[in-house]
Amino acid sequence: MASYGIIAFVGFFTSKFFYTGPLWKIEIIDYAFNSLAGIIAILIILIFSYIFFARGLKGFGLNIKTLHKDLLAAFVNLLAVWPIMLVVLILTAFFAKIINGSDYQIQKHEELVSISENTVIWAKIAIALAAIIVTPVLEELLFRGLLQTTFRSALRTKYAAWIAIALTAMLFAMMHSIPAHWPTLFVLGACMGYSYEKSGSLFRPIFIHAIFNATSIIGVLIQ
Repeated sequence: MASYGIIAFVGFFTSKFFYTGPLWKIEIIDYAFNSLAGIIAILIILIFSYIFFARGLKGFGLNIKTLHKDLLAAFVNLLAVWPIMLVVLILTAFFAKIINGSDYQIQKHEELVSISENTVIWAKIAIALAAIIVTPVLEELLFRGLLQTTFRSALRTKYAAWIAIALTAMLFAMMHSIPAHWPTLFVLGACMGYSYEKSGSLFRPIFIHAIFNATSIIGVLIQ
């Protein structure tokens, strides 16, 4: 994972200090380096899992034979949890306005802001590819694949799976920079964690994550 940080930093440093072109080109450089760093991190996790998990990548939850089943189940799971996420979002906004004032608005995710404000199609494509492909794969391999599995194995209780799902969902939510998003992201993380425990397939939470990000981006573009 160190390589991920190094390459992402190189991209940020290069675009901010050595390139003075249009803003959209700077954003493309940033997202290109971030995506490259993400792909390298994914490869490192896959190699680690292949070596240390029983039955290799299949034991890690990556069995190509279940792809079609996991894609269909991901749509069903996300549709099932979407009303809960919507209610949580509404409640979060309600209480946030009580605390911060009636004019308070929950911030949009940085990538959604970038993709809505950027007028260059190539910049939009770079952001979308990173958000829909690289980010879901990397984060699900890390959170559901490694962390949730580790928590479940370490806990000596019949509720180990549920505790592991909750802990991983909490860490997943708190990794994001806007606290007002945490309750909704916790629900999403719990959904993805449960889908992984239920199916044993990492493709299922990866698809849920990718579909959620894709619909968020499409919603912003339509607006």
